[in-house]
Formats: sequence, structure tokens, C-alpha cells
Amino acid sequence: SADDMARYLAVFLNEGVGLNGRRILSAHGVESLLTPAAGPATEFSGPAPETTLGPWADGVRSRYAMGWFVGGPWEEPAILHPGDAVDSSSLIVLLPQRNLGVAVMVSSSNELPVPGNPAALGRVERNAVDALLGEPADPGTTVKRFYLIFNLVTAIILAAAFFSLYLAIRDARRARPPRHRPLSIIAIPFRIALAAIFLFYPGLIGYGWRATFVWHPDLAIALALISITLIAVLAARVVWLARTRHGNQHESDVGSSAASNPEVRRATQPSP
Repeated sequence: SADDMARYLAVFLNEGVGLNGRRILSAHGVESLLTPAAGPATEFSGPAPETTLGPWADGVRSRYAMGWFVGGPWEEPAILHPGDAVDSSSLIVLLPQRNLGVAVMVSSSNELPVPGNPAALGRVERNAVDALLGEPADPGTTVKRFYLIFNLVTAIILAAAFFSLYLAIRDARRARPPRHRPLSIIAIPFRIALAAIFLFYPGLIGYGWRATFVWHPDLAIALALISITLIAVLAARVVWLARTRHGNQHESDVGSSAASNPEVRRATQPSP
């Protein structure tokens, strides 16, 4: 609760003493927790001393202490830590110069790992601190607007994939030879690459399919539908090319015979 987080932050502001007057940590212990690591990171020293905060903080550089980031997107010094869960997000900030602590908790989370995500909820949390410091808030793109764009882009991609699947199945069933067979063959690797992008996207962003379904089910469902459809398109196109291979050879043989045999050539010419 907000009261729990207020008591937690008070311990750091009071050099280890809680609101009830009892000491929980030594002043030296608190200082150690809030002091950034020094020197280059090694295999045993944990996170690198310098890191980059997320889009909600405009990617500013920060230094990592023990569970805290030292330095934020505000004009005055801050010690902070953002957090996200499956259905919630939060931000805790210490402002040492003002002897203030801020805890913002939101019962939602929308940090979809996709290009263009404006980190709308993270900016809401940041704006709470902006208001306290008298700095201008950054409204950015709202969650509603972001999802309107996300849903529209997803719908367009799915519609294009379903239409491609319809065309691929139609051509495969008719077994009509392609007009430009070499181009159709060359297109196969591109179709494989396109399907692979959506199929392996969760792994490329470091989540994997299982974590994506847990943390971002809407994104996972969209990726799954697009991947399955593109794979089906690829399979239908391969079947189409395989079924029309002999047809092309037969037409080539007939054309050769017509060119060399006057009787066959006259028989294949259209009637006036």
C-alpha cells in the first residue's frame, strides 16, 4: 500500500530509522545501499556502474547502487527504482535535497516491447514527481491512443496475411502455373525470413514465447496469429510450386514439339 511504501522510503531518508523511532539499518548501511558501484563491471561485481533508464525517463544515463538507480530525468539529484509486474507498475524516488520520498503505484502495465511504445504509464509515474518538483509534465501518448495504433497496425498486418493465405490456397488448388516462376521461387526465402521475424520476435527481445504470453498476452496472441498465417502461406506457396512444376515442363515439351512439327504447330494455332 501507499502507507507501506511511505514507511519504507522513510527509513532511507531518516538514515535507517523508521517512523516508529526504531533503527532498522545503520546510517553506514543506508549510505552503502545508496552509493553507486565504482570501477568497471566484472563477472562478479554485478550490474555495470552505469546504465540507461527506460523510455519513460527518455533513456537518460544513471548509475546503479544496491537496488537503486542514482540519477534520473529530473533537474535535481534523485535516487529511484521503477518496477513492472504483469498487471501493475510502480516508481519509488528519493529526493535527498528536499528530504522527500515519492511512491507511485499503478494497477496496470502496458510496457509492450514493441517499437514506438511511449511508456505511457511510466510517464504518469514520472509526472507525479514532475508536479512535486514544479517541472513541466510530459503527457506524451496516452495508453488509449497507443493501443488504438497498436490494434490498427496489428489488424492491417493480419488482414494482409489472411489475404495472402487466401491467394496462396487458391493458386495451389487451381494448380495454375505462375507467370514468372523464377520470381516465385526467389520469393520463398523472403517469405521464410518474414515468418521468422514474427516467429522468433519474443526470443529476439529476450522474453521467449512463455514469458511473452505471461507478461504481454495481447502481443503474444498477435504474434502467434501472424506467425501461423505466414507459415501457412509459405507452405501453400511451396505446394503450389511443386504441383505446377510438371505442368510447366509439359507445356515446354508441347511448345517444343509445336515448333519442330508443322502438323502440331497447325493444330495448336487458333482457328480464324
